[in-house]
Amino acid sequence: MIKKSPKFYIGIDSGGTKCDIILINSHLNIIKSETFSSLHFSQSGLEKTTRKIKRNISKFIKNNKLNSNNLRGLCIGMTGVRRKKDREDLKIKLMEFINHKNVIVETDTKIAHFGAFKGKNGIVFIIGTGSILYGIINKKVYRVGGWGKLLGDYGSGYHIGQEALKEVVKEYDNRKEFSLLTKALKKEFDITHSNIIQKIYHEKFPVQNVAKIVFECAKANDSKSLKIINESAEKLCEQLNGFMKLCKWKKKLGIALTGSIIENENIFSNKLKLYIRDNFSNLEILKNVNSPAFGAALMAKKNFK
Repeated sequence: MIKKSPKFYIGIDSGGTKCDIILINSHLNIIKSETFSSLHFSQSGLEKTTRKIKRNISKFIKNNKLNSNNLRGLCIGMTGVRRKKDREDLKIKLMEFINHKNVIVETDTKIAHFGAFKGKNGIVFIIGTGSILYGIINKKVYRVGGWGKLLGDYGSGYHIGQEALKEVVKEYDNRKEFSLLTKALKKEFDITHSNIIQKIYHEKFPVQNVAKIVFECAKANDSKSLKIINESAEKLCEQLNGFMKLCKWKKKLGIALTGSIIENENIFSNKLKLYIRDNFSNLEILKNVNSPAFGAALMAKKNFK
């Protein structure tokens, strides 16, 4: 229970890998924050996703001994809810669960942008399990990427992991000396010639988790890992080039980099940031950007004062 400021807002960022929930008071102070497991809406569907989100909210409220009567508003940003109907359906389900009318359901891109820019001009480059460029310029929305793991998401954790596994099976076929990458994946995940199909196709193996091994091997000068990183960074840079041509913006503009792949300092994130600085003189990489979950909480407060 919050003593000094009992009224509160909840913001939720539910991505493909994790679900971040934060609690803020009316003064925008973060009171509590927790991370739970998550689901991708487009892959899991309404019913399964709703049950998971309900469990996460219930645990959060119980863990922090919150009085639901003090909830002023809740906003959730979710991966895979591009369609308005999906957002409306999820909103209705959540309103029923928490017995509260002040609920907003948005895309994960919109809450990330709102957290960074509060509705003003700017770009967010989200690179986590998936990847997408999302910007608002002169009140017009621009979007590049975000087509999912089968059609795109270049430079994302899933894409990098997938490219690494492709290199591994090439080595299995050639029966040559294994690279550092292949050895590292065997050590970390017990991936071998005999079990890789079982793991990838039948055990829901988290392909995006392979990315961290690629970064570690690239730092140790493994040629295959360096190749994957270079090609993935090039793909993202092509998307950014396309985005800037699409919006035709020449003035100074802020760009926020968010998502597990790009937020953490690693050989890949450093390469991409350097490229942006060297090739886009009008883009300024923002530091200490509010989290998407905080953006969701801000959106709840703005709409339900």
